[in-house]
Amino acid sequence: MTKNFLFFLIAFCNVIYSVSSVPEDPFRKIEEIITSNGYPFERHLVQTEDGYTIEIHRIPGGKGEKAYQAPANKPPVYVLNAFYQSSATWVSTGPRISLAYLLADNGFDVWLGNCRGNIFARNHTTYVDLSYGFWNFSWHEMGLYDMPAAIDFILEITGRSQLYYGCHSQGCTAAYVLGALKPEYNKKIRFSAHMGPIAFLGNMKGIGRILAPIIAKLGTPFLEKVGHFSMTGNALITIIFRQILLHPPWFAIVFSAIYTFSGPSKLSDNREAIENGLPYTITGASTKQIVHYAQGVLNPYTFRQYDYGSVQNLKIYNSVEPPSYPLEKVTMPIAFIEGTNDFCANKLDLDYLAKKLPNVVGRFVYPLNHLDFAYNRNIKQLGYNKIVELFLESEKRAS
Repeated sequence: MTKNFLFFLIAFCNVIYSVSSVPEDPFRKIEEIITSNGYPFERHLVQTEDGYTIEIHRIPGGKGEKAYQAPANKPPVYVLNAFYQSSATWVSTGPRISLAYLLADNGFDVWLGNCRGNIFARNHTTYVDLSYGFWNFSWHEMGLYDMPAAIDFILEITGRSQLYYGCHSQGCTAAYVLGALKPEYNKKIRFSAHMGPIAFLGNMKGIGRILAPIIAKLGTPFLEKVGHFSMTGNALITIIFRQILLHPPWFAIVFSAIYTFSGPSKLSDNREAIENGLPYTITGASTKQIVHYAQGVLNPYTFRQYDYGSVQNLKIYNSVEPPSYPLEKVTMPIAFIEGTNDFCANKLDLDYLAKKLPNVVGRFVYPLNHLDFAYNRNIKQLGYNKIVELFLESEKRAS
């Protein structure tokens, strides 16, 4: 009895010591991150048509570095994150580098969006986030419901009729869904910059190319039977990642694995930005998002709605095949920001996408992989400056 109690006491003390050795707050609030860098911050809640509550974050712009007393003198910019990321992506590389800060420094009214299921979008009018019903969504619903709700909210608050749009990866996928299925929203976007845009995936490289057909073939029938669920990280995983895996010898191993998916890079050089963004990454995504993308790899040169299988497709779509998105209706002006090392947004797929979209006005190529658009140390020179320049040029033409 005494031995068991002593063992328990020692184990308990070790746990307390381990927990106390972890930084007190590994999850810095996004408000704290932004205001500590000298920028103003606003939090807003947006309700979607199908019941999700999504938090969006605003950095009102002003002329000159950290001089934000005056209201923004340019239209709002709505920026949407990639798969498994959040609004924090756009501030994680810090002042004078992060896209949100660069836009604010140039007087834009910056709105940082989020997608259902991530850390800032976990509420629903009916479902709790542990239920099947909550996670029964893909990027299709993000384009059909999340984006229009956010755009309408931003335009109403600012009293504007148009905004600028910036996106990375899945944020671009959602934009194509929006423009194709709700074409009236194309007129609400004055100009858009798409970083590593994802639509067609038949020429994807790396480990994703190997795993996707397996996920599509096995995942679809299985998940349609058992229900979709969250592919979600948590505080413990984040702490383990920060305290163990971001240190030698694991550091090199972890990023070597990441590069097999995203493409070659020196992304690991910018560990500070990765640590800043980590608490807001891998924090919420549905299995349905992953399967939907995997279906695109399995069926090259198709960009279409979720494939439930022929029987269920007949009930939902009145067709054995899911309908393709009519990309010819996506008329918003688009500039591609492309990476030569991007395994996910391959050049052949982007060439095909550019032919399908009627208003691609420019393509700008940099030595980046798929995750570099968020965390590369030199991303200001390799993409962000070009986005700011394109928005400013568009603003001059409009005035």
